[in-house]
Amino acid sequence: MTALGTDRPRVRAILIAAMGQEIRPFCNRATDLGEVHAVGNAKLQEGRIEGLDVVLVRCGIGLVNSASATVAALHRWQPDIVISVGSAGGLQGKVKRGDVVASTELTYSTADAVAFGYTMGQVPGMPVTFSGDSASLAAIGDDDSVVAGPIASGDVFVSGYLLDNIIFEFPQTAAVDMESTAVAQVCHSYEVPFISIRGISDMCGQDASSEHDDNLDDVSERSANAVVRLLTKVNATTA
Repeated sequence: MTALGTDRPRVRAILIAAMGQEIRPFCNRATDLGEVHAVGNAKLQEGRIEGLDVVLVRCGIGLVNSASATVAALHRWQPDIVISVGSAGGLQGKVKRGDVVASTELTYSTADAVAFGYTMGQVPGMPVTFSGDSASLAAIGDDDSVVAGPIASGDVFVSGYLLDNIIFEFPQTAAVDMESTAVAQVCHSYEVPFISIRGISDMCGQDASSEHDDNLDDVSERSANAVVRLLTKVNATTA
């Protein structure tokens, strides 16, 4: 674990999305938006949503982009929680297009060190899975628009051969994306609460890419709605 100092500005949440379309619903809700800080490939911006101080991060697509952006944000701000937002692919029988999924646990869909005694999906030296923030999951529990379930992440868009492997290796998985588990790993290392809240843009399969493009804006809005409801609810109960 890596401890961070407490001299950084305190914010309610760091909200991380891969693409501009995914972070835009939060920008549209935000007031007092500050200047954009460019750190590597990431764009970071302070603002306020429903009176809460937040940091909006557009990290870029993929595990490395999301991990490096998370590190940059955590070294600049001290959040109560980090939330991965935007879109994800869904697994048949677990969710449907338009659902919003909150991560109960997270793993890597393509990590394989089984030959050395590790569990499929586990990075050596890390837990078998990373847990979603329990307080957030409890607060989400009575939100009928959100499905709680496992999320798997990898640097491959799940539309073909990888789907069968995920179903076999991770049969409980509800959704897949290309960032959330990397953000979870960083937050685990820095002892910062984390959850992923993603809208299901497509059902993993041969039509996934076109479904994703068609539904990205809508599910990004749904993800943002769920996140804002969560933040305001938790803030009201702790005020």
